[in-house]
Amino acid sequence: MSTDKEIDKRITGVWIDEAMDLLQVPSCIVEMADSRSGRIYRIRYVNSAFCQLTGKHRDFLIGKSFIQAGITEKESGWISAMEAVIEGERVMKGKLYADILGKWIRFSVSPVHMAHECIVSCVDISEEEARRRRLRRANTTNETVIRVIRRLVSEPCFSRAMQGILSDLSEAIHPDRLYVLETDRKTISNTYEWCAPGVKSEIESLQNLSYDEYMLSWEKCLETDTSVVIPDIEELRKQGDIDGYNILKRQNIRNLMSTPLYYQGKLIGFLVADNYEENEMMNTRYLLETVGAFMAMYVANRRLLEQLEFASGKDSLTGVKNRNAMDIYFNQHAGESHLGVLFIDVNGLKYLNDTQGHAEGDRLLQNLAEFLCNYFPRDNIYRSGGDEFVIVTPGTTEEKMRGKTREIKDAMQKESFSFAIGYAVSDHRGIQQAAIRADQRMYQDKREYYQNHPRYR
Repeated sequence: MSTDKEIDKRITGVWIDEAMDLLQVPSCIVEMADSRSGRIYRIRYVNSAFCQLTGKHRDFLIGKSFIQAGITEKESGWISAMEAVIEGERVMKGKLYADILGKWIRFSVSPVHMAHECIVSCVDISEEEARRRRLRRANTTNETVIRVIRRLVSEPCFSRAMQGILSDLSEAIHPDRLYVLETDRKTISNTYEWCAPGVKSEIESLQNLSYDEYMLSWEKCLETDTSVVIPDIEELRKQGDIDGYNILKRQNIRNLMSTPLYYQGKLIGFLVADNYEENEMMNTRYLLETVGAFMAMYVANRRLLEQLEFASGKDSLTGVKNRNAMDIYFNQHAGESHLGVLFIDVNGLKYLNDTQGHAEGDRLLQNLAEFLCNYFPRDNIYRSGGDEFVIVTPGTTEEKMRGKTREIKDAMQKESFSFAIGYAVSDHRGIQQAAIRADQRMYQDKREYYQNHPRYR
């Protein structure tokens, strides 16, 4: 015969079950029980809304734990909440990701008058969570865009700005390589590059390549998309693009995103990320496309400045004269004698660029130019190439040039840079022959330097 307490318990339980069926919020009654393996929490009752949320039939759910019912793969936040509610008779609330269901859940656990039981009510907040995460992702992405653009407009040296931008982008998407390919639609060259530690630089191998051979497949992609996105290069092989696959495979590229750089509707290059990471905090495509739009304008402006610089005869990085001015001078004084020609080539510039970045390389060239201006008139100094300088001294002799060469080599020992040097003085054969002899002496000096310093090659 049942006691009054047992009857009261049955009546109360039935009333709760019926009340739950009226709730539109997914809810279930969970009872705590002890087993040989320890304390467990089993579903005693579920309403229709809970069945709809989980996609499981009521008869399947009843009597099972959340793990057994396939709601979650491991003990999660609501397990500890149920324990706290049953033992302390207080309401607990929280949010969690139900991994098997693939849904974000906001839950509330409330005590009931039945001993060792509680009611768990759930709300699917997956859409709300997705919106929140999209907003957070957009904010994080925009913050990176703003930081990159601020660097672009505030850094007076364009090459330092570009290296800084690639470094900033690398912190956001964690690629193996980030680089800029510039094109005139005939050839394509890698002009700026950032590499992760331990990743081989490809900038020297990607110079003056045939545009048609390397880029036509990318251009075809841009007919239907805003960027070239290759999530897995194995897809290229499956599609029969063996040439494209081999080019990327040779560079150890697994995935790739390439954003076109347009200026006034004309394709002038690509901003490319190799082996980048996709994550929920960063919209990689939006980031690269937005930065690429600003970058294109500055790349185009730099090209224009180079054209103006070529016409004006001045090297914008170092302030001395450029190759164009040197060629004009050599043509105008082709047959003159007693013209001293000094060739100077920086030692270890590639090593410095690879280990400390092109910005440090630019600073070295600027410091070297200022150093040379202490010994020669600025108008006599030419930057003839990337790391090469030529100095012309009219009305001189072999003895004077030998002494000048020794003087600046001795002074170089106190500087942070090193250079190879060679000199010659023109005779009846003219300045071009003198330049050839000076160049040969300079390369002999450079060979001797690298024999003693092989690591800086």
